[in-house]
Amino acid sequence: MARIHITRDGERLHVDVSGRLTAGDLRRLEHACAPALLSDPVRIELHLNRVTDIDRAAAAFVERMSARGAIVRRRDGPDREPRH
Repeated sequence: MARIHITRDGERLHVDVSGRLTAGDLRRLEHACAPALLSDPVRIELHLNRVTDIDRAAAAFVERMSARGAIVRRRDGPDREPRH
């Protein structure tokens, strides 16, 4: 089970995820991200630096968030800035 921690910096929501992120965590992750998903553009940063493993369903959710404009930060690759 992933640990999800939420902070706010002005209008931007920061969601830090650690541990193993799986489909079973997506309802909690969606709930954590919900306030930022209602804005356009999406004002959210997903920090996945401490995610130890991610399954296909969770990876697809993260990709959809990125496509909607979320900034996704990962330990194993470059930051993903919003697509416009």
